[in-house]
Amino acid sequence: MEIVKEIILGIYNAGAAVFLPLVFFIVGLFFRMKPTNALRAGLKAGIGLAGVSLITNYLITTLTPVIEYYAKTSSGARFDIVDVPWSVSAALPFALPISVFLIPCFAVLTVLLVRFKVFHTLQLSIWDYGQQLTVIGFIYVLSGNMILAVICGFLNFVFCIWCGDKYAPKWSETLGLDGTTSSNVTQMSMAFPVCWAANKIMDHIPGIKNNNFTPEKLSKKIGIFGEPAVIGLIVGMFMAIITKQDITSIFSIGMGVAASIVLIPHTIKIFLDGVGTLTQGAQAWAGNKLGEGHKVYIACDMAMSVGSPVVITINSLMIPLAVAFALIVPGFRYFPTGLMGGIIYMVGICTVYCKNDFIRSFVCSMLYVFFMMSLMNYLAPEIGQVFAYLDPTLTGTITSPTALDWFSIIGCIIKRLFFM
Repeated sequence: MEIVKEIILGIYNAGAAVFLPLVFFIVGLFFRMKPTNALRAGLKAGIGLAGVSLITNYLITTLTPVIEYYAKTSSGARFDIVDVPWSVSAALPFALPISVFLIPCFAVLTVLLVRFKVFHTLQLSIWDYGQQLTVIGFIYVLSGNMILAVICGFLNFVFCIWCGDKYAPKWSETLGLDGTTSSNVTQMSMAFPVCWAANKIMDHIPGIKNNNFTPEKLSKKIGIFGEPAVIGLIVGMFMAIITKQDITSIFSIGMGVAASIVLIPHTIKIFLDGVGTLTQGAQAWAGNKLGEGHKVYIACDMAMSVGSPVVITINSLMIPLAVAFALIVPGFRYFPTGLMGGIIYMVGICTVYCKNDFIRSFVCSMLYVFFMMSLMNYLAPEIGQVFAYLDPTLTGTITSPTALDWFSIIGCIIKRLFFM
């Protein structure tokens, strides 16, 4: 079993760009596509996703001096909760002894739910399976009951697939990825109520309710200053100036943000060629096997949402806002050092929900980041217990956004109210 676990972790650590072509090829064969077409779809999708990941990492590297500047402000006794980076915390759930048995069960379950027309979303992301393993570890540490923990993990998995179905129309329309939805359904389910409530309120605010502030409309109204490259340059330089960077870094950060805004859409087009071929095969299979009108949504990596200029611009603005929340809000013992590298994906979720509207996306992203930071601060003791169980070398009070989901939050609240 250890060999199987090592293979799964090896695939996971190789990254989605390596794993995705294999998944697309297997799924393509399942949908009765020609092997050559399935292979071609997988390679294009993998190459496109690799390009997006490279540019996203380049953007994060470009903004590193800004992040490091704010991280220095976290020195002091007040911030005693350690923020574990996404890359570390996301791999921890695979340490669960039963993960080897559960991962194939998740894959089989999502296929059966689609095959018997219960849901439309085909969720084959190992990363999301890791999220369900986190739920299981969380509930087990809280209750000491592994059966209850496994049941909660599978219920959360089904709930997230339902969210994938609900999110698919906005995802497809905003990103132009017909027949797909987000694979990051756990975080998506966390953002959904925040975005829904915020948009309901903004629907009644004059000046916002009847306007759609998309990049295209902004460009028409304010000319060159509304173009994505110029917006990226201005925002990047502004971030560098307020964090007291030298003149070389100011222009370097500005050009880095501008380059990311311009280049990511080109790599996404390559991904679209691959995923388009697969979704055509999926819809043809669905029409033959499930009847006309029953669509299948292929769950795609959340990285696909970061190609919008709105996402990259708001991500740059969210970094100082996240720092401000940590410094200003009373009782915050958590400083978002590790969170800053993942804010771009949180913004991506909100931007897709708001259909690329800048004002709505900014407001929803701000509220969602604050919501997640508050939960990470409040639930840090329980998150630390879970991580210590998964990896005994992790000690102290630690937190991470990958540990958060509705089942874990409700479990923590119940424990604090009735068992403490």
